[in-house]
Amino acid sequence: MLKKKLAGILLVGAIVCSVPMAAFAENVQGDTTAASATKFHPMKQLLVEKAQAFGISTDGKTNKEIKTELKAAAITKLQAKATEAGIATDGKTGKEIRTALKAAKEAKKAAKQAKKSEAVNKRAAKLGISTDGKTTEQVYAEIESALQAKWAKQAAK
Repeated sequence: MLKKKLAGILLVGAIVCSVPMAAFAENVQGDTTAASATKFHPMKQLLVEKAQAFGISTDGKTNKEIKTELKAAAITKLQAKATEAGIATDGKTGKEIRTALKAAKEAKKAAKQAKKSEAVNKRAAKLGISTDGKTTEQVYAEIESALQAKWAKQAAK
């Protein structure tokens, strides 16, 4: 008996809720067909925006065609970066090019650090500071303290 009452209440509620919608839909019937004809596809919109960023025309193309052109444009851009960095790209995949670019970036960073260490060690040698078993930061700190002591000595004269 309780189930029948609940089912009846749900049925009446559904009818009450649908009646205003049907009346509303009746008045704006022309607008609903126009809205259903132009559906918004967020994935298509993202592809179009990416394509426009790369300067790719999207008129009359399918998602698959746009994706293919985007991949080709990304590879071309990656190859340009690699060529600029002096990395050969012949026969390499995008992943291999990215790995080579990353390795080149790390090598450049290591070379810069080595150059900095060499300059610090040279300065330490001029001041008579030993660099054995010390990091660059430790040597640099000792150089600073030695220079401060030297400047304080000169200021005292």
